[in-house]
Amino acid sequence: MNSRENDARHWPLMAEEAVAVAQQMKDPHTKGIMLDVAAGFDRRAEQAARHAKVIAQTLPSRKQKWGSINRWARPARRKLWWRQTMGEQ
Repeated sequence: MNSRENDARHWPLMAEEAVAVAQQMKDPHTKGIMLDVAAGFDRRAEQAARHAKVIAQTLPSRKQKWGSINRWARPARRKLWWRQTMGEQ
């Protein structure tokens, strides 16, 4: 599943576009189908918003997750850590 499928901002735009297309249609049957598509996009937007809320509550923030690792990513600190670990000064 790509990130757009879970992006709550994407689906309302799709729904608006589907409604705009439906308003231009003259055939009532086709217009009804397009409005059903728009309603589906609205439901998907709600699902994506709920999904984002659950993810935000369950996953640690990026800073919590990577904060301690990033400081060791710098070469000078990594080299210093290696020297201290190996007993060199």
